[in-house]
Amino acid sequence: MSRHVGGLIALANHDPAAGISQLEGVAAERKRLGLHAGLLWARLDLAAALIGRDAARAADELRQTGIEASAAGAATEQQLAEAGLRRLGVRTWRRSQVSRGEGALDQLSARERQVAVLVAAGNSNPEIANTLFLSRKTVERHVSNVLARTGACNRTDLARLVSKLTAPPEPSPRKNEGAHR
Repeated sequence: MSRHVGGLIALANHDPAAGISQLEGVAAERKRLGLHAGLLWARLDLAAALIGRDAARAADELRQTGIEASAAGAATEQQLAEAGLRRLGVRTWRRSQVSRGEGALDQLSARERQVAVLVAAGNSNPEIANTLFLSRKTVERHVSNVLARTGACNRTDLARLVSKLTAPPEPSPRKNEGAHR
């Protein structure tokens, strides 16, 4: 920890080369020791130090930190890495990582499923609000959540997804039931 703080102090004292060098050493040591949480913070600080000197390398550090934070379930560190990337002008929006298909609707609350079905049926937000006795603002929030959680790009895409996942099974052809009268 003292080396990490030493690197931050060097940066504060306008000695970026020493600060970056110390933070690189801290990151390497924490990686070797398997100290994942500490590694994420060292990489975030290293990326912040690199932003003014080597933006491409800073973006690489932030990307890697975001990936590792996501895998570890470290939401704060992931958000900080993505915020750093956005400051560098790197797009961080990734709808493709959202579950689509079989389990997409299972991620929704019961109310969100109701809203999804009503959206798929072609209802507007005011119509959904009247049907479910909710405010329009609440319906807007539910629709946004449903779109985000299912990975649907818009209401039409959501309708397609809902119809695919809730369609009744095709009836099986009947076998010859005997003589016709």
